[in-house]
Order: sequence, then C-alpha cells, then structure tokens
Amino acid sequence: MKKLLIFSILIYFALSSFSQKDTLDYTIHKWNISEYQNKIETPVDTFLEGFQIYIPIYRNGFSQAYNGNAGQAHQNNYFLNRSEHPFYFLSPYSGYLFTPQNAPFYNTKQAYTVFSYVTNFTKSNNLQNVDLLHTQNITPHLNAGFQYRLLAADGEYNAQKASNHFFRAFASYENKNYEAFLVYNYNKFNSYLNGGLTSDTILNNPYNASNNTKLFPVNLEDSKNSILGRTINLKHHYTINKRINIISTDSLLSLTAIDSTDTIMPIRYLPVYKIGHELNWNYNKRIYTNKGSAGYYQQYFQEQEAITGSFAYDSTGYSNFNNTFFISLVDDSTNNKLPSISIAYENSQEFFHSYMNTQSYMHHSVKINFDNTYFDKWYWNFNTKYTFAGGNAGDFNIHGIAQRFFGKKKQHNIRFEPLFSHTNPNIFTQFYASNFYKWEPTFNEKYALTTFNFAYTNNKLKLELGVKQAYLDNYVYFASKQDSIWIDANTKGYDWVHGYPFQETSTFGILSFYLNHKFDAGPFHTRNSITYQKLSNDSVLHLPKITYYNSTYFTMRFFKRVLDVQIGFDLRYNSSYLADGFIPATGLYYNQYDKELGNYPYVDFFVNLKLKRARMFFKFDHVNKGFSGNQYYTVLYHPMNPRVFRFGLSWRFYN
Repeated sequence: MKKLLIFSILIYFALSSFSQKDTLDYTIHKWNISEYQNKIETPVDTFLEGFQIYIPIYRNGFSQAYNGNAGQAHQNNYFLNRSEHPFYFLSPYSGYLFTPQNAPFYNTKQAYTVFSYVTNFTKSNNLQNVDLLHTQNITPHLNAGFQYRLLAADGEYNAQKASNHFFRAFASYENKNYEAFLVYNYNKFNSYLNGGLTSDTILNNPYNASNNTKLFPVNLEDSKNSILGRTINLKHHYTINKRINIISTDSLLSLTAIDSTDTIMPIRYLPVYKIGHELNWNYNKRIYTNKGSAGYYQQYFQEQEAITGSFAYDSTGYSNFNNTFFISLVDDSTNNKLPSISIAYENSQEFFHSYMNTQSYMHHSVKINFDNTYFDKWYWNFNTKYTFAGGNAGDFNIHGIAQRFFGKKKQHNIRFEPLFSHTNPNIFTQFYASNFYKWEPTFNEKYALTTFNFAYTNNKLKLELGVKQAYLDNYVYFASKQDSIWIDANTKGYDWVHGYPFQETSTFGILSFYLNHKFDAGPFHTRNSITYQKLSNDSVLHLPKITYYNSTYFTMRFFKRVLDVQIGFDLRYNSSYLADGFIPATGLYYNQYDKELGNYPYVDFFVNLKLKRARMFFKFDHVNKGFSGNQYYTVLYHPMNPRVFRFGLSWRFYN
C-alpha cells in the first residue's frame, strides 16, 4: 500500500507537466571525455525506446549470464565485449559501475534534475531501483552536479539479497584556453551469495514450480560479499591557439599574427597545441564473510577448524595512483588534411593485498595517438601504449581504425578495426590467499590478444553487420583441479576443487559474426540483434554459439499527439552450452563441464508511456515462465527470476 501511494503521488506530479512548455533539448548539452580530453557529445536521455530495460547490465550487452537477481555478478555472453577490471574481483560487476569513462558532464542554462524509480507492488522479490541526477551551471563557465543510484533487490530465492549504492559528483570548467573536468565515483556492492540451489532439478518438480521459492534449499545461507570502489579523476588541459592570416607583401606571402594591420588575406588555420594532465586515484576493497558452511566449503578451506562451520573473514584490496602528461598537435583547419597527434607519458603505482600477502609495483609507459578525418570521406585512428619499465615492462596495446564513408550524408560506411594486445595476466590470477583458496601458479608468458573487426553500417537501412576474428594466446581461465580436502575433521583426501586459475599456452581462435537491424513501418517497430561465435578450442572457454535479442512494439499517440505509447515485448535467447559456475568465496566464474544450460527463451511484455517530461513503463518479466519448461538458468544452479511485474517512472524537470 505504501509503494502504491508513493507511485500515485509521482504519477500525479508527472501528469501535472501536461500543460508545461518543454524546451529542455535546446538548453542543455551533455558529453563524455575521451582519453586525450576531447568531448564526445551524447544525447540527453529522453527516449522512450528501450526505457523498459531497467537492469543496467543489459544496456552494456543484450545477452548476459548472471546469478538471477538484479545487482548480482554477471558476465557478457559475447566474449569480445567482456571487460576486465584491474581489481579482478570487480570484473563480474563491470556493467553496474560508475567510472571516469562513463561520467557525464553538462552545460545547461537552467538547473536540470532527473528522478527515476522502479519497483513492484508485491513483497516477494522486492526491487528498489532509484536514480537521481542533478546538475546546474554555477557560472557560464562552471558546471557541477551529482548522481545517486540505488539498486536493491531481495531476490526470488533465499539468501540472495543485493543492496548496491552508487554515487558520483562531477564538475567542469570551460574557458577560452583552459578546461578542467573532475569526477568522484563511489560504488558499493552488498550481496548475499547463496551458492545456488542444492540441485538443478528442483524447478522440474511440479509441486516446487508453484511453491514458495524462498523455501527452496540453497547451498549457503550466511555468505556475504561486500565490495567498495572509489575513484577520483581529474582531467585538465591548456590550449594554445595558432590561428594566423596570410599577408601579401611585395608579391611575397608571409605569416604574421592575426592582429596585424597589414592587408588581410584569407585566414589559414595552423595546428593547435594542447598540453594536458590526468590524475586518477582508485581504491577498491572486497570483504567476504561466511558462517555455517560445513558440507559446502569443506573441500576448499585451508584451515581445519573452518570445516566445523566457524566464522570466516577474507579481505582483499587494490589501489592505484596514475599521472598522465600529454601534448597534442591538433589540426584545426577546415579540410582536416593534417592528423591530430598526441604523445603521453604515464606513471602508475599499484598496490595489491590479500591474506598475508602485499605487493606493490610502479610502471612507466608511453602512449601515442594519431587521429584524422580526411575530406569527410575517411576517418582513421592509431592508438598505442607501451610500458617500458616497471612490473609490467614489455606490455603493449595497439589499436587502429580505418573507416570509409559513402554518400553525401555519410549514409553508410565500412570499418576495419585491428587490435594487438600483449599484457601480463592480472596480478590476482598469479597470487591469492584466503581462508578458502590459495594459489600461486607460474605464469611465465604474457597474455596475447589479437582481433580483426570488419563492419558495414548503413544508417538509412538502420543496419550494422560485421565479422570479428580473435586469436588468444596464453589465455588465463578458471576451472577445476584435484586437491586435498577434508573428508572429516581429522582426515584428508583428494577430490575435484572448482575455481582455480590455469593458463592455456597454445593459441586458439574465436570467429564471430554479428548483426544489428531496426525496421520501422508506420506504427510497427522491431529491433533485432544476433551474434554467432565459434571456438577452435572449447575446453578452456565456453560460449554460446548463438545469442539473439528482439524487441518488437507498436506505437500510438493520444491527446493531440502529446501522449506517446509503446506496447510490445522483448525476447532474449542463447543456444545451449556449458555455462559457467560461480564460486561465492572468490566471487568469480569458472568453467564447469557437467551440464549444458540455455536453449530457453526469456520473454518480457511491456507498455511504455511518455507525457511531456515524464516516462513510465509497466512490465511483466519472464512472462513465458512455465510455458517453455523450467530450466531457466544462465549460471549453474542459479535460476533466473520467475514471472514478476515491475513498473517504473522517470521524471525530468528544470527551473
């Protein structure tokens, strides 16, 4: 009743905007900042399409394997879009993070605020998703703002609750020659990790299919994961303008300053120099506690007393401090004949901590970037980083883009994008110690990743298709090994233990095809995305061959075209494969070889509405539950939520 009252009040205020004039799009600008501090303009999110997608990870990839509850660990089913965090234990949460790379900056003539809220009426599987953004210009040159997000969900099953908090404060200063961008990010994950159901056949029981899911037996009832991440990032640069005029003197051309009183000929733009600096501080900590786990963790514990179910506490930490200095020579002419060239030096200090083990490293790197758009027909970029001294000496990364545009309005293009990466495996895969796990393998070789991406895009047809070929050498993965275990309180034996790191020293490949297409015909709209992946070695990496997403909806307009309505459904599907298992003690995924998961469609039905500054959705998640079988798992022993109703509201205002 309380939620219904709150939501009714929010709808009332949203409807009150019916008669208000909406001129927001003309008064606000939004952008992100690139590595070399160029602005990447992004639209203010007022779109109705996709509004019903309220779990952040699905905005970073349409096919995800995750532990069944919003806010829990996940990984992208499309391997080449996965990301690895320097603090390795944050990698399964990368789709939720506030980072310097996705930090927004604004310039607005009026204060701008967006409030979003997603929940459900029922007490079971309670979800609270709150997002509040506020920004305003303090002066014409100075903007500041903050964003807070709460993603809390009880989960459908026992001991699965997640309560995650995200906050960032940002500020930007822009003047003729000097610009600065500052952001502070705070990410806090708190969740119970129940280890999944005790059996993957529980959902097959007709009695269980309609019973209280909170009564289903789980492996762990008091297993808690807490991860804290903080970052401070400052980017600032000074620009030296070199615009000069061409002067005619005695039939000879000479170059003088723009304020010359001689006869002025056409202006010529010489390159612009940009001198910049970036400071980045990052602090991360993971705490894992467990109580009463005898029978599940018995084989993992390193200390005999732990198998009695006594309390266990593990702490792991990581921090780094980076300084990057760069100078850019930017072509500011109208024909863009000259490339933009940037050279940077980066100093990085890293600190690692796990049980009874602390290490620190310093790295020195040089970076070079070439960037050019030639006569509006070609775009190319070359970006490289080489670490010449320190713990990661010899690491390098080379990335390039060559893009050819066609048509008067660049309606279609072809793109070639190679990548060559040669890096040390993450330090936490090379040493780790806790009450549960201990490893220190010998990884003598650097991990090498080579990819080639060929893509074609047609904006008129709303079509993108491409092929990627990747080669992986010395790939590090997690799997099972035979190790000593406690058979009882006084006896040791040997058995398979899951979740240890290994390195595959042979080279193997991934061939993938992808297609994204949107079709519109009057009120009918359908969006399709499909990927195909084929592995040359499927013993060290497990991926679904096919992943597919479809969103189909009809649009309608009411009340003199003021109220926009979308009615449709989302469908997600991946083919059957050996989906990964999950280890709560480390919070990482591992290769399992026992059971294939997948070949199950997930269908969501939604209604989206937009009225002036307000957007709303009403959604049934997993509406086909019970009609397509009951094997709705994307991670071993971790079922997805059954059918559940959600609703959400987003309201933007400014004054």
